[in-house]
Parts: sequence; C-alpha cells; structure tokens
Amino acid sequence: MKDQIKEIAILHLNKFGYEGVKMAHIATEACIKKQSLSYYYPSKKELVIELYTEVVEKEIKYVEAFFQQHKDLSIKEQLYKFLSEFKVRSQQQAHVVFLQMTAYMAPFELKNFVASEYNKYLHVVKREILSAFSQVDTTFSTEESSMAFLIIWDGLLAKIIYEPNQAYEELLDTTFTIFWRGIS
Repeated sequence: MKDQIKEIAILHLNKFGYEGVKMAHIATEACIKKQSLSYYYPSKKELVIELYTEVVEKEIKYVEAFFQQHKDLSIKEQLYKFLSEFKVRSQQQAHVVFLQMTAYMAPFELKNFVASEYNKYLHVVKREILSAFSQVDTTFSTEESSMAFLIIWDGLLAKIIYEPNQAYEELLDTTFTIFWRGIS
C-alpha cells in the first residue's frame, strides 16, 4: 500500500506542486480513506521527506551504476550518453522529475532538508565526473573540466524544467561540441 501511495504522491507533486497537493486527493486515488493515509503519513511534509530521501538514494545508485556500466566508453561518449539519458529519464520517470523539480522549487518548510539531500546526490555526480576526467588528459585540470561539464548539465536541467518542449537535443549537441572542443 505504501508503494502505491508514494507513486500517486509523486505524480500529484509533479503535477500540482507541494502547495497544490491535497492528502485527501492522494487517498482517493489510492482507494483508501484519508484517515488510512494518515496512518502511513501523518502529514504531507512527512510523506515528502520519505519520498525525497528514497528518490535521492535511488538516483545516487543510478549515477554510480551508469558510470560503472559505461566505463569502457571514452569519456566523451560517457558524458554525452549521461546527458542524453538524463533527458529521457527526466521525461519518462516521474521520480526523476520529482527529484529535480523539488530541488529547484523546494517548499519553504523543506528547503534545508531538500538542499541537504540534493547535495548528497550532487556530491556523487561530481565524484563520478571527477573520476571520469581523471582518466584523460585535457587542456584544463580535472576539477576545471568537471566544473564546466556540471555547469552544462545544470543548464540543460534548467531547460528541461522551464522549457520541457524545446529542442534539448540541439542545445545538447551545440553546447557539448563547444565544451569538448574547449577541453580537448
């Protein structure tokens, strides 16, 4: 039952935002009474805290597995694939949307919690990118190359959040080509 509640809650949070989500609507869609939902989650805040913690853990595992599974690719291929898959995952997986949207637009009462959890995720992404760059020679330091890549990723993320129907692939191709030429 909790898994069903969490799936429904993520969809509602993505659609209506934290302030617009009503626990009664989640309960109705889960075919339970609001009092039953309160047994599992006494408040919306507690529900979101559990959801966000789980989503961050899931995405950390994904990032670690991604770079492990693609370690045989060149760094250029790894990074491009990471950005390409990020777009697909951001459009097709509700928990990825929830992770990113909540990080960008955290509810005031959860702002510190969300920032702390998201920083755990960012730390792993940064660690994996630094590790990938440490395997190659570039015209810049490992840290500088990693930072530049992360800025591109962040910009593409903002594009997905604020303009989801725009031409991501064209923006990705252009920025990645310029980035790669600059560090090569």
